[in-house]
Amino acid sequence: MKIIKFIKRIYKEYPKRFPFTLCIMLGTGLSESIGISIMVPLLNLIQSNKLAETNSNKIAYYFLLLMNKIKVSVNIENILIIIFIVFLIQSGFRFVQYIMLANLHTDVQKRLTNDLYQTYFKASWPFFYKNNTGYLINCMALETTRAGAAVQLAIMVLGEAVILLFYGFILIYVSWQLTISSF
Repeated sequence: MKIIKFIKRIYKEYPKRFPFTLCIMLGTGLSESIGISIMVPLLNLIQSNKLAETNSNKIAYYFLLLMNKIKVSVNIENILIIIFIVFLIQSGFRFVQYIMLANLHTDVQKRLTNDLYQTYFKASWPFFYKNNTGYLINCMALETTRAGAAVQLAIMVLGEAVILLFYGFILIYVSWQLTISSF
């Protein structure tokens, strides 16, 4: 699998930033899956804040227990505030994720461009005579950008796989029978 080898290479070149970026993507996936999975149960809590009526819905049940434990009343304002806080956290994770990916992309592009400059400066006259000037300029201008985009895309694929795992986990947690029968 070429993508796994590529990701391992990225990890070797960026041993600190790569795991941090993956953790941010993990947080994005977690907050996104929580945000989507709590929307309906929390809105159902607005209609009835009784523990007996929420026993069939695990997520609503745990939220009601948590709200009772921290002495927060169940009303539309508090439920909407909780929903907005979850989506605010999700947006914050996504914002940091995009910053990290753009930063990694530009660093890869900068490193490759510097490597090409060093290679060009060390090259002898026959190298420039044999290669087309347009090709050399193309390598400098476009290929480094494509390589940076490839790194960014590989990390995004890995991040989306993590988000997919979270959604699968929540589906199985809510109803493993329905999840298996839907496939």
